[in-house]
Amino acid sequence: MAKTQITEFLSYPMRNEVVGQRAKSLSNSIDTAIALKNKPVPFELTNLGPEINTEWEDFHPSLTVDGNRLYFTRKEAIGIAAGRQVLKEDIYYSERKNGGEWITALNLGEPVNNRFLNEGAQSVSPDGRILFLTVCNKEDGVGSCDLYFSERHGVKWGTPTNLKEPLNSKKWDAQPSMSSDGKTLYFTSSRPRGKGGMDIWMSEMDSLGNWQKPVSLPFNTGGNELTSFIHTDGKTMYFGSDGLPGLGGFDIFVVKKKTDGSWGRPKNIGYPINTHKDEHGLIVEPQGTFAFMASDRSEENRTDLYSFPIHEAARPERVTYAAGKVVDDKTDRGLEAHFELIDLETFELVVQSNSDDVNGSFMVTLPTDRDYALNVTKRGYLFHSENFSLKGHSPEEHYELNVRLKKLSQGSAVVLNNIFFESGSFALLPRSKAELDKFAKYLKKSGGMRIEIGGFTDDVGSSVANQKLSEDRAKAVVTYLLGKGISESVLEWKGYGESNPVADNGTEEGRAKNRRIEAKVL
Repeated sequence: MAKTQITEFLSYPMRNEVVGQRAKSLSNSIDTAIALKNKPVPFELTNLGPEINTEWEDFHPSLTVDGNRLYFTRKEAIGIAAGRQVLKEDIYYSERKNGGEWITALNLGEPVNNRFLNEGAQSVSPDGRILFLTVCNKEDGVGSCDLYFSERHGVKWGTPTNLKEPLNSKKWDAQPSMSSDGKTLYFTSSRPRGKGGMDIWMSEMDSLGNWQKPVSLPFNTGGNELTSFIHTDGKTMYFGSDGLPGLGGFDIFVVKKKTDGSWGRPKNIGYPINTHKDEHGLIVEPQGTFAFMASDRSEENRTDLYSFPIHEAARPERVTYAAGKVVDDKTDRGLEAHFELIDLETFELVVQSNSDDVNGSFMVTLPTDRDYALNVTKRGYLFHSENFSLKGHSPEEHYELNVRLKKLSQGSAVVLNNIFFESGSFALLPRSKAELDKFAKYLKKSGGMRIEIGGFTDDVGSSVANQKLSEDRAKAVVTYLLGKGISESVLEWKGYGESNPVADNGTEEGRAKNRRIEAKVL
């Protein structure tokens, strides 16, 4: 009936272009709603229960990468003023029991929540150590609501810090979502030069750690787009919109980034995930199979949090996570150290961060079916490197990475595990560049200590040839480092041939360990 009336209306000449566009948009939405309802997607919804949901509004979920801690926003009454309820938003959290059930959610408390202000619409970094949040009407605010972040040290959260301009504006800025590599922040804003009332914007961090001027994403409409969530695969985004054709109210859409970095066309995530009610704030766990979202579809018309298996067509790329600790090799004390993970096939920096300054723990998301290099540095300690493969690794299981750092002392040595040569040659392979560049930076910061670069081989072939090869490889590394500005007075090189094996030369695994480059403090 409604479709017939709109079609008839559109058949008449339009004197008002705005009215005509709205009628066409409504007609498209009706067509879309009919098509979506005629082709429902698999959907099995579970209310998160009384441990999470209350008689009040519970919404905007965010999840740590291990899936064991859930943060969300709750709007509840805190009193009566002038005969009306006073409502306040705070951030709450819950943790999973061993059986997978959620414990009763707790208020995150001060200093993140403030009893006089509204805080919420948060997202958490994959390792659970940085919380990005929205705070409204705070004294240091740029606009009515601003973007803030809080860092966790051990079990304690710090006072939220305003992200300032250009991220914040004199308008409304909220609902942050950080990419897993920490380089791109997505958020909702009502600032000028958007396309509608609320739009999704993004800002990238430059090499100096400064946030660049935000840009509006290309799929924003004349309506409202909000609650963006960038999955840990770095390519898949979920968001809510009332400007794109849907079933009514806010619908959830999925959009994927192409290989050239541009965005594809948003797709409605489907019925009955979306309804004529409001659906928004959808997030998907790293493994890509389960989703969480907020909806007001309950009989009481209040907003609750739900989970469900997400259908295949809307799933992101599956990722897993690596977790572990950085500790002192002798005392086992947790250390705050800087670490970088590099894709050994593309040579791209996948993620860089610091381990916790209280217990040395860290947790990062990583795409599966890749080979990685890990570099760890801390002042006063030897450079640490290793490599590992996630090819064939199940996304359901995390990868354990524990790092023991040795203090700098005369005679102490470390293997540079991510330096690679052509077989039987001293020619450095391109994938050695990332580690050598990092090691050069480490040497520059280490105050002129003298280092011997030692080359070692296995016992395959003649000892004379192996001695020559070890010398040439050590010299090749030194030559590269000199080209990066390291002084000749800092570096020496020496070939050890097949002497000093660290493993059995009778196995391929042992021979691989014996073919190595070491850095020794002189």
